[in-house]
Order: sequence, then structure tokens, then C-alpha cells
Amino acid sequence: MSATSPNVVRLYIAGPMLRLFAFLLDVIVLLAADWCLGLVLPQVPEVVSLLMAFCYFWLLHAWRGQSVGKWVAGIRVVSPQTGHPPTLGAAAVRAALSEGLPFVPVIGWLLFLFDVAPLTGTRDRQCAHDMIARTVVVTVPAEDSRMTRFLPRKVS
Repeated sequence: MSATSPNVVRLYIAGPMLRLFAFLLDVIVLLAADWCLGLVLPQVPEVVSLLMAFCYFWLLHAWRGQSVGKWVAGIRVVSPQTGHPPTLGAAAVRAALSEGLPFVPVIGWLLFLFDVAPLTGTRDRQCAHDMIARTVVVTVPAEDSRMTRFLPRKVS
């Protein structure tokens, strides 16, 4: 298949600021869900909030490669081999590492910093959880994005 074929989609690695923007939106979504759950249950155990965050990222990334924040930011998690959303297993590994590390007693935030530290220093801008799960975060082609103004401009 030639590079000019209409079936070829070029993937562009998402930058750290788009990923941060998406993450902050996801935090807002999860806090709102936690708040709603708190209306039903007077005291929500931390493990329930952690499990809710894990399922949110795991299932949405395996289904579409996008959480709500990633959808708004115009980015997607994909397998670099296929360009499709990660498998259930890869999405579970990714979610467990990215959501679970901060909750490790005493050293959780240090582990989180080690997880995100490679983001700016690797060619594919991968966090450690991306490397272990064999995923990358890419921008969504403009025709598929709802918020195209957040996409990086192509350099000719």
C-alpha cells in the first residue's frame, strides 16, 4: 500500500500539554462521579473511588481509546502496531499502573513521578505505563476530532 493511499492514516504523537489537559478534564469527570456517588453513599471508601477510576480508564481506553478528557482534547490511546485502541489486557495494565501507583503507601507519589518522567524524554513521548502496556497516545485526525483547535499544526 503506498503512502498516498486513502486508507493510510498517519499517526502523530500527542504532546505533554494535550495529555495534561485531557488528564485534568478526566479528574473533573471522576470527581463529579465520586461526588454523585457520595450523595447515595454517605462515606465512599477510597478503594471504591480507585476502582471507579480504574474501570473508567480501562473500559473507555479498550473500547474507543479515549476517555472523556482525551475525546475533548482530540487524542487517543492506541497500539503502535495496529493503530487501534489497546486490547482489554493492555488497557487494564495501563489503567492499573497509571491509576494505582499514586495509592502505594509512602512512596506512591514518587512512583507516579517516575511513571510520568519519561514523557518528555522519549521519542514516542511515552510514560512508563505506556511502555509497559505497549501503547502510545496520538492526536486524532482532524476530521474525527470535536476540538480541532487543540491539535498541533502540521509543519510543511
